[in-house]
Amino acid sequence: MPLDKETLEKLKHVLLMSNFTKMEQMQKILGIDEETFNEKLFYWVEKFDFIIDKWNIIDGEFIIVGDYITMNKNIIDRFIEELKYENFKKTNKPNQKTQPLKVKNYKLTLWGIPQFEADILHELENFITKLHNYYVSFKPVDKIDDGNTRLSHSQWKTEIEFSVENNRVTEIDFYFRDLTNLPESISYLKKLKILILKNNKLKTLPESLGNLTSLKKLLIDDNQISSLPKSIPNLKSLQILDLSNNHLTFLQESIGNLEKLKTLNLKNNRLTTLPKSIGNLSSLQNLNLRNNKLTTIPESICKLKFLSNLNLSGNSRLKKSLVLPESIGQLFSLKELSSAGNQLSTLPESIGNLSSLEILQLNNNKLITLPESIGNLSFLKELYLGGNELTTLPKSIGNLKSLTNLYLWKNKLTTLPESIGDLKSLQTIYIENNKLSTLPESIGNLKSLQILNLNYTKLTTLPESIGNLKSLQTIYIKNNKLSTLPESLTNITSLKYLHLFDNLLDSKSKSLVEQLKKTSVSIQINKRF
Repeated sequence: MPLDKETLEKLKHVLLMSNFTKMEQMQKILGIDEETFNEKLFYWVEKFDFIIDKWNIIDGEFIIVGDYITMNKNIIDRFIEELKYENFKKTNKPNQKTQPLKVKNYKLTLWGIPQFEADILHELENFITKLHNYYVSFKPVDKIDDGNTRLSHSQWKTEIEFSVENNRVTEIDFYFRDLTNLPESISYLKKLKILILKNNKLKTLPESLGNLTSLKKLLIDDNQISSLPKSIPNLKSLQILDLSNNHLTFLQESIGNLEKLKTLNLKNNRLTTLPKSIGNLSSLQNLNLRNNKLTTIPESICKLKFLSNLNLSGNSRLKKSLVLPESIGQLFSLKELSSAGNQLSTLPESIGNLSSLEILQLNNNKLITLPESIGNLSFLKELYLGGNELTTLPKSIGNLKSLTNLYLWKNKLTTLPESIGDLKSLQTIYIENNKLSTLPESIGNLKSLQILNLNYTKLTTLPESIGNLKSLQTIYIKNNKLSTLPESLTNITSLKYLHLFDNLLDSKSKSLVEQLKKTSVSIQINKRF
């Protein structure tokens, strides 16, 4: 017999109250036996995209065990309308438990993945839907975007991106989902290659994570993880592991078993030591250890023959400085080395053996001198030495023929070596906040120089050779002790900006400044000088 109006209204009220409706309650309102209810359930799942929220494994098969139904509120009216024309066989018999339902997840299997993987995705959908208290569903994409720029804000709230390759789930993105734990079920996605868990609230990872032996990229940055599962070395295919911005205090020795790992990001953790086994990561190319609490680097690091980028910056602890091992000179593939803010007082002589080095960042340390061997870095393009205690530069600095950017700000330099003029590729030099009184004449040999910053250097004169800098566009000479300017400044036809604030220029220099203004040079100077 058809359902009466009162029954339909009661059911509608229950469905509207929550995203989750207990199946037993729904069956009771309808007043039908469980066998009839189960038969109808298959039909409703297919037609109305109902989701059964619980699955289990019975005899090796993934079987849905229905406790709750999840449905989109937008289709409730349509569902109730259809029930008006249903004829159910009423029963007064008490409910009897039957075998679990094997419910097909039609929507997900349409994308070609096997039934058991569709079941897992449904379980994950429901897990996150309950967490957020609004409906969340998976959305297939060709390729997951690490930056999450593909989805609009409204889409991102309700859609989880995943990718399919050869009819198997290979990528899932759980970015910013407020996850406090990771369901064990995800470990059954054996073909998963990319798993993004960044920006959640995870404190631990399940041991079953080690079952994902096809995983190549695992991003777990911006969580609260203090230790890794013992099974992590089982991820033999892993190439990228991002653990930045967590609470890690140590790495287990077994981390060295990840022989295919190319990128390991550990910045912004609480590491005090590194395991010797880190030298066993034979494929490693990028290692980021920035902002930890390291004071030593194991000698085994010299084994990383493919390492091209090493970031050690921000590891000084109170008054204890980081010490670079002599073996660091054996990293012949290294292109970028960052060790800023580590209270370094010396550099190992072997640093000159880094024959591939292009960028060396040593800002904000306590360096007094540089080893002569630094001149051997023939491919070096950028050298950052600001915020140290250097009083001189080695003559060998002139051998850096590839150098384009040199930063020497805030040191204690009183002179520059004549060899500075041999830096034929130099485009930018920052010497501000030093104690120079003069510049070497050889400065005029820097034919590629475009920016010259000499602010706060106590200069009393500028060499006439400065007029030979044919590529120079900007000169900063603010807050010095200049009384005159060299007439050769008018020879620099490329000059666009001249910053002269807070000097004691004489009347002759005033005439020179007016002459430069006529050539469209923008000049910043005190109104009275």
